[in-house]
Amino acid sequence: MLQELLQMKTFQNKLIMLALFTFVLSSFLFSMIFADSQEPLRLTLDSSVLVGTTNNILLQTIHSKKDAFRMLVTEKWRNYLPRVGVSYFGLKNLNINQTDSAYNDVRLTVQQLLYDGGDTSTEVEIAKLQEISNAEDFKIAKEKLTFEIRKAYLETLLAGGKVYLIQKSYERILSQFSDIQAFKKTGFATDLQSIELNSKFREVELAETRARGQYRLSLFILKQVLNLDPAVPLALEENPFSDFLLNPPEFDVDKLSFAAINNKEEVKKSRISVEILRKVKDKSDNYWQPKISLGAYAGQNVNSTLPVLSMLILVALS
Repeated sequence: MLQELLQMKTFQNKLIMLALFTFVLSSFLFSMIFADSQEPLRLTLDSSVLVGTTNNILLQTIHSKKDAFRMLVTEKWRNYLPRVGVSYFGLKNLNINQTDSAYNDVRLTVQQLLYDGGDTSTEVEIAKLQEISNAEDFKIAKEKLTFEIRKAYLETLLAGGKVYLIQKSYERILSQFSDIQAFKKTGFATDLQSIELNSKFREVELAETRARGQYRLSLFILKQVLNLDPAVPLALEENPFSDFLLNPPEFDVDKLSFAAINNKEEVKKSRISVEILRKVKDKSDNYWQPKISLGAYAGQNVNSTLPVLSMLILVALS
């Protein structure tokens, strides 16, 4: 009886393992079929740049700092505005064998900065320069990413074109090989020609294998630059042989040097960084200058039944 139970238990375990294996195999086959049937993402050079810049996390992070720097500028600018406050203080004493006493005090305070040695204006200017510097960082990162996307796209496109050309060579050699076999039967071709053609055939086979490997690598790099999942199929719609025209560059060295010095974002960023450091140094050099502010408050306090109205104006020096 015990042996029958053990055999039944073993049989049940085998059934469970078989069911699990069938489920895993069917899931894998379904995912493969679904991946094969997935519509490819069709890209051009311009749409690749759009997809890559949209999916890039670094660009999104730099762009999100834009609002933060604007808030910082607004916050620094608020130091010019008067500061208004309202305060209340209440106290009630319950006395034994005496009259209870109550004290209530309400005050309105105003404080206005009159002079701070240019400290506030310097902070506002630094915040504005930081905002401009962040904008230049965005331009620099976007230009670099755009260059990488275009480079990866064109390399993938050219790799696909190379595969196409090698396939045409492969087909032509196959046609020549069949012709040679026919000519050999009639005596118009020698074994040496057949051996030479067979050697070319092997060379083209090897070149095709390398070209396909290079194409797959270029396609993977393109997906990586575009921040796409490696399983997403891509279809490049442009033709490297008809959709692009490459002309020899024509440029003036003096004009390019002038443009690089005055319009290059990296140069602008360096100048802004130097200006920020200069502002910070000016602020640290003016630490000794006093801050003068004008303050006033008006309040009313009630001590039992005797209201008292008080006003005070003061000048603070720090």
